Amino acid sequence: ASESFTVAFYNVENMFDHIDDVNVEDQEYTPNGLNAWTQEKSLAKILNIAKVIYKMRDSQGRTADVIGLAEVENEKVLKILTSIKEMKELGYQYIHFDSPDKRGIDVALLYRQGRFSPLSAKPIMVNIPGSKPTRDILEVKGVMGNENFVFYVNHWPSRSGGEAASMPFRAAAANILKQSYVKLLQESPSDKVIMMGDF
Repeated sequence: ASESFTVAFYNVENMFDHIDDVNVEDQEYTPNGLNAWTQEKSLAKILNIAKVIYKMRDSQGRTADVIGLAEVENEKVLKILTSIKEMKELGYQYIHFDSPDKRGIDVALLYRQGRFSPLSAKPIMVNIPGSKPTRDILEVKGVMGNENFVFYVNHWPSRSGGEAASMPFRAAAANILKQSYVKLLQESPSDKVIMMGDF
């Protein structure tokens, strides 16, 4: 019988630290910002996210082996998340790259050591003419069980400004993802591919 694995996606909705990063527009998630975002609030949110992940099980009670994340501010919050006791017990590690998103939110991939072994990872720039800088698509290649897998973690442009007006931006992001997928098929046609995210 083949081994089973569990894969999930989770938009963690503004998982910010409380420190003002001068390179991005994160002021509302600072102590003096709109959300009065303190270190205590940031840690409470990260702890709650860890609780959700810990309880994120399939029908057999198995926890997720790979989880795509959206709306992660930076590596710092991922370090805190994966250092929480329950997350450490499950062996979670992360893959993350800073993207050019003006608010500083990125995508990331969590994986359990011993269940998924990453071989390579890279950000795919979503450069859309006429659109503000947006999140990269994260591509991670690795081995799960005895098969090669490729994960694409997405967070496409939002519907702000109206669905019709913003649709061309999401269509452009979809085309960039498709181009990467077509190239992958030519190079590694036997790889299993999972595309996940906030589309």
